Amino acid sequence: MNIFTKIGALVFGIVAVLHLVRLVTHWEVTVDGAAVPMWVSVAGFAIAFALCLGLMRESGKQGRKAVARS
Repeated sequence: MNIFTKIGALVFGIVAVLHLVRLVTHWEVTVDGAAVPMWVSVAGFAIAFALCLGLMRESGKQGRKAVARS
């Protein structure tokens, strides 16, 4: 399951970076004719970054457990 944890962390990291890029470059996002406010990217960045960090920590714990068992 360690590989899936790392893949999840990578996906959330990419999402966090994309939200950050949108905030820095002021990309306009429109969904069905309605403009998406920038605060959505602030929340999206915070959530995706927190999930990425949590999964990276989980991945590290799994790696340490495997070493301790051998």
